Amino acid sequence: MRRFLITSSILRVAFSEHLADGGVQRRFGSLLLNLFRKYGLVEVSAEAAMSMWQCSSVGVSLMRANYEQARLQIIAPGYIPEQEFDKDMQG
Repeated sequence: MRRFLITSSILRVAFSEHLADGGVQRRFGSLLLNLFRKYGLVEVSAEAAMSMWQCSSVGVSLMRANYEQARLQIIAPGYIPEQEFDKDMQG
């Protein structure tokens, strides 16, 4: 059986809050279609996708790198306790 990286909802929420506080609009992609139409681009459509990665995949490596890079910015303001962050990253 293969293992998957499953971060707790606490780490995912902490990372999302960190991004939002930095000005990232996570819903921008879902709002884009209506913005196009609002400005006269009516012959457009949209699709959505989701990714699931196995533990040894490049996608998981990328997410781990993102979390590690933002570690201090996630822990210092109190989005997540350091112990919870470390526990999640050990996975």
